[in-house]
Amino acid sequence: MKTKNIKIALVGQPNVGKSMLINSISNSKLKVGNFSGVTVEKKEVNFKYKDFNIQIIDLPGTYSLSNYSIEEKIVKNFLKNESYDIILNVLDSTNLQRNLLLTSDILELNKKIVIALNMSDEAEKENIFIDNKKLSSYLKKPCVKVSAMQKKGITELLDTIIKSYLDNQEIFNQFYINPNPSHDEILNQKFAFVKKISQDCIVIKKENKKSFTEKIDSILMHNFFGL
Repeated sequence: MKTKNIKIALVGQPNVGKSMLINSISNSKLKVGNFSGVTVEKKEVNFKYKDFNIQIIDLPGTYSLSNYSIEEKIVKNFLKNESYDIILNVLDSTNLQRNLLLTSDILELNKKIVIALNMSDEAEKENIFIDNKKLSSYLKKPCVKVSAMQKKGITELLDTIIKSYLDNQEIFNQFYINPNPSHDEILNQKFAFVKKISQDCIVIKKENKKSFTEKIDSILMHNFFGL
């Protein structure tokens, strides 16, 4: 079987653990250079998985695909104009709603996308539980729970990337009612879209811990042990 090449654009907001995820996925040394014409670092890694040569380009952390900062311009230009096979969008599971705003921008590109829900272990420690299957159905893109630090979910993520590369993914349904929406209308609809997804796909469990006073009262008021 002929070895195939998969080129991945790695995208995410700052501090979502992209670099750590690359290390967990590849165990390969990063090549560091600069993007053309700017001093912003360009990180790249190449490795083999099964019958595939995989190349990952780690794009600068950005909060959106606007043109407000150098990083945003670089990411937007790369995703719109460069050649690649899949966007790997890394999200911080402990702050999903904010991270999904960038995802909503990426979805408009109508590219093959795989979403890595990083720090899923940290989220569950904070009693935040994400229904990744429901999230996948909303976004119409595969969402995989991973922990770059614990190296959990990495094999499933790589297999999902390969499956997405081989499949003809369904294109994201545009969520604007008005075919030519204003800038403010776009933002409002994105916020509403992200808020609804977050409400439907995230469960935050409250701990039923008794306060010190409640614990004392439960003893004092007890039928047998109480006063």
